[in-house]
Order: sequence, then structure tokens, then C-alpha cells
Amino acid sequence: RKSNKQVFSKWKIKMKKILITGASGFVGSYLIPKLLENKYKVIIISRSPKLISKTYGKAVIACTVEDEEIISKFSPNIAINLATYSSSSDDLESQNQMIDANIVFLSRLLNVLKSSKNLLFINTGTFAEYFSNNSELDPAYFYSATKIAGRYLIKYYSKNYSFKTAHVIPYSLYGPKDARKKLIHFLTDSLNSKVPIKTTKGEQTLDFIYIKDLIDLYLRIIENSDLIKDGIEFKGGTGIGTSIKDLVGVIEKVTNKTANIEWGSLPYRKRDIMLATGSCKNAETVLNWKAKYTLEE
Repeated sequence: RKSNKQVFSKWKIKMKKILITGASGFVGSYLIPKLLENKYKVIIISRSPKLISKTYGKAVIACTVEDEEIISKFSPNIAINLATYSSSSDDLESQNQMIDANIVFLSRLLNVLKSSKNLLFINTGTFAEYFSNNSELDPAYFYSATKIAGRYLIKYYSKNYSFKTAHVIPYSLYGPKDARKKLIHFLTDSLNSKVPIKTTKGEQTLDFIYIKDLIDLYLRIIENSDLIKDGIEFKGGTGIGTSIKDLVGVIEKVTNKTANIEWGSLPYRKRDIMLATGSCKNAETVLNWKAKYTLEE
């Protein structure tokens, strides 16, 4: 028989109301079904609320960031910002899109949420905010520079309007149903390619984390929101570094195929990250979370 305390705790978790941005992205497509499965109430802010409604029906409330009255009436106590725009290009058009999504939209969202009571704002960053793979914020790319700028906007609003913040830093994310091609996809494509895939020397060592592990991290934060200290950062990684060349070795081993890659045919980017592994100490200590899936699995 469960105690009253256990029953109340479970009730309190299920009654949490969660606001999500970036629903159509890779993480959002996995996270939202899990939130609904756990009986959370969900409101999704999107540029295309009709498309969201078509996907999830009446299970969620869908609106735009301009629908302040709807958002205010919903009164979320947790907001998860997954909305972002990233690009490896530094051309003006790409920069404008990154500024619009990662700074302008974020500012509008924070302005809408500033009167929310007992709010936990969970921001999603990038490992590219740490060029030297340490605790110093140092953007490797224009994209990560906009994400760092967004951190200071969040800090400004949280201090002025008294809500808690937490930052999730995903490392090199992979898994099925990712609509946007990443490095791991290009390497896998090389297995069936008659033409060699051009790439760098492959010396970069990255931390590859499976999508279900990252989703579990978000869920642990939600479940333990009362324990979260303002400004805490949770790095979503395995703590294990794998070079690009070693990754190809894993892919070849599990598929029993040979990759067709022209190593060293492309130069490294000007500030290419050569080492990025996540220290998951905060997640382990506060949330009892650790990545479960190995790269081979």
C-alpha cells in the first residue's frame, strides 16, 4: 500500500504543465510523446500550430508565441526550449536565421513567460559553447555564439522575474528518425557509396549519445524539478570520447561493410572542435542519471 506522501508526489508530478518549443525537431519528436504518455499537460509553441494539431490532435494545446492569452491561461510551471536554428555556414543569411531563432524568438518567449509563477525554464544549449572542452564559455562557431548570448538573456529574465533556470547541453546526438543529416549519417551513407565520401582526417574526438538517453535526462529533470538549483547545467553525454575514425570502425564492425571515405580530402574548420566529451557529474549527483546505451548498441 502506498503512503499518502507517495500518492501526493505522484499526483504532483502528473499535474505538471509543460510548455515546449521546437516540437518538430529531432528531440521534440521523441520528448513530446513521452510527456503525453506520462500524463503531463502540454502546450506547444510553434510557427505552424495547425501542423502540430494535425500531429498530436487534442492531446496538446498548440499556439504561436504571439498567443499570450492562451499561454497565460495555461500557466506552465515548466518550459523546455528546444527551438533553435543551427548552421555551419557564416554567410549573412544563415547568421540572420540563427539570430532570429536563437536570440529574437527566445527574447519573445521569455517576455511572454515573465509573469509565470514558480517556473522552471529548461534551456537547450550545445557542446560547441565550450571550444576547449572545459567549463569556460567560448563559442566555436557563430551558432554557439548565439546560444551563449541566449544564456545571458535567460539569466537577465530569471533574475528580474524570479524563475529558476536549468541548461541541458546535448553532445553528439544520434538515433532513428532524425530528419536532419548529421555526421553519423554521412559516414553511414559511405557504406553504400561507389563515390568516396570526402571528409577531414577524422581526428576529432566526440561524445556520441543516443536519443533515448537524452530524452531520459529531460524526464529526470521534470520529475525532480523541485530539486533543481537555479542556473544548474546538465551535460547530456556519455563521458566517453570516440574519434571519427574509430566511429567508422564501429559502423563497419556492426554492419560488416566497408566505408568508402577519402580521409583528409577536406580541411578542418577554422575553429573545429577537436575534443568534446561531457562530464555528467551534475546529472549523476542530482538526478541519478547516466547514459545507458553504448555506441555499439
